[in-house]
Amino acid sequence: MTDGQIYEGDVGVKIKVNTEVDLTAATGLYIKVTSPTTALPVTWVATISPTLSTMMEYTSVFGDMGSGTYLAYAFAEWSAASVHSGKVFKFKVLDVFK
Repeated sequence: MTDGQIYEGDVGVKIKVNTEVDLTAATGLYIKVTSPTTALPVTWVATISPTLSTMMEYTSVFGDMGSGTYLAYAFAEWSAASVHSGKVFKFKVLDVFK
């Protein structure tokens, strides 16, 4: 059941980022996240979307979604000499009881 919102504790939430760059040959796909519940940024290992080669996605697991506003960006690497960061975006995780 979903109303289009993300709630604290949700598991299985897909975070999708369209990079507008073909990711097919990339050797590493990540979404770098600053979480309101951790002191340090975290890195989520992403995969290429099965429907669009320019989109990476990450599916949340237990412990990922604490309430608050997250800052994140896509990060892709093709080799040590070719790494690229995307634009920063925000998303909000709501407290279940508010």
